[in-house]
Amino acid sequence: MSLRSVLIANRGEIAIRIARSAIDLGLRTVAVYSEDDALCLHTREADESRPLKGAGPAPYLDAGQLVAQALEPDATPCTLATGFSRRALISPPPAAPPG
Repeated sequence: MSLRSVLIANRGEIAIRIARSAIDLGLRTVAVYSEDDALCLHTREADESRPLKGAGPAPYLDAGQLVAQALEPDATPCTLATGFSRRALISPPPAAPPG
């Protein structure tokens, strides 16, 4: 399987750097964004942008939304370099409070 596209599951400067690097490598880029990030630069740097439900960092922590986007055609694999999405997908859930 050859890498043709990348889903950028991050925001801000990190997402912009990933998009630019992927484009330099000839890869198609798909950015996801929260409701309040719709006009951010990373959504314009990518070849395609897809909305997440919710505002602020919470949507980038929603593993269900990120996996759903990654399963869409031409959007895999996900970038998990740093930040919110990495923690959402690989961290164990918080322990339940005692009692």
